[in-house]
Amino acid sequence: MRAGVVAALASLLLISGCATTERKVVRTTISKPSLEKPDAPPVPSGTDVVLNDGSRVSATTPEGKISVEAGPGLLRTLSWDGTTRFVVTQARPEPVYGAKGVHFEGTPTNFKPHKGITRVKFEEATRQFENVDDARIWMQIRRLHYVHTNNGLVVGWKRVPGEGKLHVEVWQFYIDGKKPTFLPDSQDYLIQLRQAPLQASKR
Repeated sequence: MRAGVVAALASLLLISGCATTERKVVRTTISKPSLEKPDAPPVPSGTDVVLNDGSRVSATTPEGKISVEAGPGLLRTLSWDGTTRFVVTQARPEPVYGAKGVHFEGTPTNFKPHKGITRVKFEEATRQFENVDDARIWMQIRRLHYVHTNNGLVVGWKRVPGEGKLHVEVWQFYIDGKKPTFLPDSQDYLIQLRQAPLQASKR
């Protein structure tokens, strides 16, 4: 009798062991978005960019904080809301507002949506004004959340949820053909610029 009970227990343990060894653990691997910089062509000669390769500007506006990094070439790296996205801009063939800057409007290649943002509108260029009042009126009319420095560096951006769009602009203002030394309502402390040195042209 006792021998039969022992044999039955041994059989149960053997079956339990087999069931345990046959269980398979399935692990799901979640791939992270690639943040590799895409290739971008060089900035054409004569293009009125504000940021040269390796430069970075960060600005805190009523919309929040945003950073724009330039390069290589026409590539612009945009960082906001704890995320980073890349935009390969296009050089304007003809002047707009008197300057041939860089721009982009649409959905960048391999752009991953972030909090409803699927599209980008980007502008970067110099901007000429006859006087300070013209510059102030221009910023008011465009209704972007701008901040600016005394020497005319201007950054503005906003989210446009209804269009799923991120709108970013970087400008260098000139007053009467020169960089200003004073602009009313400037807030230099809200803009940080890390300007990379210009590379000497190769002969």
